[in-house]
Amino acid sequence: MTWWWPNTEEDGKEYSIDDIVEKSAPYIHSGIGYAGIYFLIDCDEIVYVGQSHDVKSRLSTHSNSNKNFNKYYFIKCQPEELNRLEAYYILKFRPKYNISLPKEPV
Repeated sequence: MTWWWPNTEEDGKEYSIDDIVEKSAPYIHSGIGYAGIYFLIDCDEIVYVGQSHDVKSRLSTHSNSNKNFNKYYFIKCQPEELNRLEAYYILKFRPKYNISLPKEPV
């Protein structure tokens, strides 16, 4: 399989950890029902990167898990981009709760 990293934002800009933390919102039991990549944040640290076809629904399951976080951020994307973008951001930030890392792109 050949990996390639698509544009990670509509304007083609790549997100940095500072961009994500700065734009994050406090976690409350609500969210957006879009497909996307989400970042769980504790203080100023990205502690988990995940993907979902329904971010709102997925965030609520994390609120009942053993993952400590107080904010989140998400990047809306097309469902066919979920795997690539999630792998990219897991490899980039290496969050502590993402135990299984994706393979490096070739």
